[in-house]
Amino acid sequence: MVFGKKPPGIRKSQIERALSSSQPAPAIAPSGPKGHGKRKSPREKVWAPCRLIWPPNGRADGVCIDVSETGARIRFSHKIIVPDHLTMICARHGLNTECEIVRQDGFDAAVRFLS
Repeated sequence: MVFGKKPPGIRKSQIERALSSSQPAPAIAPSGPKGHGKRKSPREKVWAPCRLIWPPNGRADGVCIDVSETGARIRFSHKIIVPDHLTMICARHGLNTECEIVRQDGFDAAVRFLS
């Protein structure tokens, strides 16, 4: 039974032998955050309340989790489906702009700013 056993202890001699190894460390290519190669502008992590509004009288309140020059990610308190084109208002960041839904799954939605 794997989960019931305590892992074996590591002796100090094993650590010293591993640290004194003459082999060079393997080369690892530097990589940025996941998906960063496709991203046109970096995201800024924020936690700001926002509101999405669409005609005729639709609206949804959420929290803007991150924002960039081109779009934002919004988290809702419950699962909601919003239309493709809407207006995003975020007073803390001075946003009042038209946007479109790029991706929506569960509690999160990604929007692209149109103006």
